[in-house]
Amino acid sequence: MDFTVQPIKISDLLSKKTYLIPRYQREYSWNSKELIDFWNDILGQLTEQEGDIKTSEYFFGTIILIGDMIQPNKPIEIVDGQQRMTTFTIFLSALSASFLDIRETLANKVWDYVIAENDDGEEFVILKNDTAGSYFADKIQKRLYVNDNGNFQDYYKNYQHILNREKNEDDLTDEERCIKYAYEFFIEKLRENNLKDILEKYNLSHEELLKLLRDQLLNSQVIYISSQQEESVNVIFENINSKGKSLSSLDMIKNEIFSVEDKIVPKDDARETWKNITDNLSKFKGPISKEKFYRYYWISRNSNSTESELYKNFKKKINKNDYLEFLQQLEKSSELYVKVFNKDEDLFKKHNWSDKDIKRFNYSITCLTDYFSIQQSQLLILVLCERYNVIDPKKPKIKKKILIGFIKSLENFHYLYNAITSSPNNKLETRYANTARKIYKASNEELPKILEDFKKELFALLPSREKFVDNFGKLSYQKETRSKKDKKSNLITKYSLRRFEEIVGGNESLLGYSIEHIIPESKDNPDKVNNIGNMILLEEHLNNLADDKSVKEKEVIYKNSRYSNVKLFLDTFKKDGVIQFNEDDFAQRRKYMAEFLYDHISNELK
Repeated sequence: MDFTVQPIKISDLLSKKTYLIPRYQREYSWNSKELIDFWNDILGQLTEQEGDIKTSEYFFGTIILIGDMIQPNKPIEIVDGQQRMTTFTIFLSALSASFLDIRETLANKVWDYVIAENDDGEEFVILKNDTAGSYFADKIQKRLYVNDNGNFQDYYKNYQHILNREKNEDDLTDEERCIKYAYEFFIEKLRENNLKDILEKYNLSHEELLKLLRDQLLNSQVIYISSQQEESVNVIFENINSKGKSLSSLDMIKNEIFSVEDKIVPKDDARETWKNITDNLSKFKGPISKEKFYRYYWISRNSNSTESELYKNFKKKINKNDYLEFLQQLEKSSELYVKVFNKDEDLFKKHNWSDKDIKRFNYSITCLTDYFSIQQSQLLILVLCERYNVIDPKKPKIKKKILIGFIKSLENFHYLYNAITSSPNNKLETRYANTARKIYKASNEELPKILEDFKKELFALLPSREKFVDNFGKLSYQKETRSKKDKKSNLITKYSLRRFEEIVGGNESLLGYSIEHIIPESKDNPDKVNNIGNMILLEEHLNNLADDKSVKEKEVIYKNSRYSNVKLFLDTFKKDGVIQFNEDDFAQRRKYMAEFLYDHISNELK
């Protein structure tokens, strides 16, 4: 292998050369953690020596390049180190803007490391970022300037376009948001009032400290490894872990796809498809990363893989000729994923679902993802929804009844297994992935047996009736909650009471319900009265009327309820024509509800 290894100052690295971050590279993704570390790396190297503040030697890690660093005749491609190179440029752009408040000549000198001039006086960018597109150029590589009268002007005329875009964060891609955040982070850090403690401690002016920060970065070093042979660089890249945010398997898969799907005329299909995937996932309202989504996608179709195995398994399984098709399927899946788990009602309206079916389906999704926090269930749900919505024309459409029924089975299982008894999830992912792959490959004739067999697996994992009853008895509900634990308990208690009413009353279309404390909440003994044995599901308007009245006074209000669980309560605790219910009855009532729920829900899973 023919390559060069050489230390270089940042000032020399960013002089008279153009670097290219290719389209296949990972998008800029540094967040507050990495930016704080970077800022502390610079600020922390300033040391006091004999009463003066001096810079220190500092090493920013290794970067890997394709190209000729001695006599470059074309842009030098960055294979590894793009996150740091982008951050260097953002920091210097912010520093130049900060110097404009002090002295324009200082701002111009720093700007030379962002935009340089060739021997003919023509400007060129030091860093060309193909992943960030025009936003990086307009936001970071165009600057404020001072006119002949010494007054600040607005940004370049086309910068107004960027400002308008930034009015709505949702219009920005994840990468653009990171770039915007990084620039504003450094602008704030460099403000005089935010540096006040250091200025006072060392008796420095704002200009002096900014110059020290400039010198600290520019005099720091990296080691570059470069070769004009791409094969040599790729071998080195796969064997070196550089300082910075390490590449995920998905980054490496993206690099692999883009290096093969390199046609960009008449349009860059691979890049456009990748951007659509990123844009789709950015619309998801819950916590999901591209990496997690991709892993779920992969293991639900191909093979069980840890995150670190995904790249190796991708290269082994997917033929290079199929890369673009693979990417296009991933795009379709990401679009459907967001619609399903954002509970987009239009997704099923086009299939002529009733409002009742849509609301029931979306309620199950809410329970699984929000109430029970079961992300693994997404493996199965996505594959089933893909089979129903036919995003792969090679796979036959499944029936709505199968889809709705199976999602309800997952809800039932996870209520008993996780929500109440907090049983371990480590047994589930492999089972879910195995079943997802069977569903993905099955014919419509094979599918019912696959789902039935899986339900039997779930039934075998159910907690005992005794364990469920014991844990159910610990549920509580309190109106004023602060901790996450209490909020979670409220959700599960509310779900349990709703489910009890659904089964007792045979009504799954409940609206306008609320949780009522039968014996009013008390500051003297909140733990007891907040227990689920003292809770009842009641129409909201009746709950408002009941307020903190006595149980005897509430009887008249309860009689106006249409809910079956309220009627059951009145029938159970009415003795000699009067409701007789006190704290001693909580245990009996919660035990009855727990056994009733366990028996009915577990039977549904059989």
